[in-house]
Amino acid sequence: MATLYDLSDTGLALVAIFDGPPIVTSYSSDFLFIGWTGDPDNDLAGTIRQNYHDTGPTATRDEYVEINGTVIVGRGDNEMRLARTRAVEILGVMESAFRANPSLGLADLLRVEVSDGTVRQVRDGEGIAVEIDFTITATSLI
Repeated sequence: MATLYDLSDTGLALVAIFDGPPIVTSYSSDFLFIGWTGDPDNDLAGTIRQNYHDTGPTATRDEYVEINGTVIVGRGDNEMRLARTRAVEILGVMESAFRANPSLGLADLLRVEVSDGTVRQVRDGEGIAVEIDFTITATSLI
């Protein structure tokens, strides 16, 4: 994605942004992963599907690209509410950046949206973490 690292110029300057699964396993910071489900046993980065938009020899198709992503906010304390608030803030900044520049480096996009998500809360010996797994759906006419 052309705009992935451009996100660091937004309100995500202190967030570690990765294209793909993590290279660290510590919950000691704020992370944004594009192309990862948040599940260490699942390496599915996304999906692509196409449907015919119309008929005939020059028929166009609708293309749907779904890209998985995860926000992880970790803290060394027990303040789950603060971790949740920060995770939602990171997701919101990312959504705003995509709305401001929806191309994502792809041509002929009709729209980009965060189409669904799940929230997990983790507590272990290192502290707590909140994980928001989401799907970015890009729709284009090709």
